[in-house]
Amino acid sequence: MDSIGTPGRRGARSAFLMLLCIVLAGVLALGFARTFFLQPVFQARPLTVPLVIHGLCGTGWFALLVWQAVQVRTGNMAGHRTIGGKLGIVLATLAVLSAMWIVSLTAFDGKQTGSGLSDQSGLFIQIGTSSWFAILVLLGFRSTRRPDYHKRYMIMASIAMLAPAYSRIARLLVEGRTPVDSAFLAVPLVAALFVHDFRTLGRPHPVTLWTGLGYLAYVAVRLPIAQSDLWTKTIVPALFGI
Repeated sequence: MDSIGTPGRRGARSAFLMLLCIVLAGVLALGFARTFFLQPVFQARPLTVPLVIHGLCGTGWFALLVWQAVQVRTGNMAGHRTIGGKLGIVLATLAVLSAMWIVSLTAFDGKQTGSGLSDQSGLFIQIGTSSWFAILVLLGFRSTRRPDYHKRYMIMASIAMLAPAYSRIARLLVEGRTPVDSAFLAVPLVAALFVHDFRTLGRPHPVTLWTGLGYLAYVAVRLPIAQSDLWTKTIVPALFGI
């Protein structure tokens, strides 16, 4: 269990997870620098009200993630539980609802998504990302009495939530020439959690194992499914009447 060990060793573990949370927040900032945080500077696509709300919710989530990690690092568990239990649920709910709001408004507007995919294909990615995030966050909140499970669920949920940021970073790397699968940008983050588990537990934690492998399996098949005729020409028309 993560609660077993010397005080110094526990501090090292908390420090690692705090740094990982800071890195996740940095990925968010980098991915959305042009289209959200520095949008006026780069004169990117105008921000609509749904995009602003979703951006603020996503930013709030990662700010809270870092803050909660700092609280654990400093031993303020009472504050960690109080703030996370209230604000975390609100931000996670609003992030998912605002994402679905954007999907309902822009799913078929004829413009490319941040991934460079078609509307129909991008829709699958957006729904899949929001669903994965929602499931892991729900499991995280249900595991508050098991801190080793709780923190890993929240970190893996946050890694999944960054899928749109990965897409934008990947497009910068290839100068937007082709639709690219940005999943490879999540691999180092997932691998970091595996390494942390091996160093502190001697094995992968069950949550790290199933969420990490499960997420990587999802991103391995998401593009083939999203671009398949079954999804674009059968399921999407049946669901949305187009």
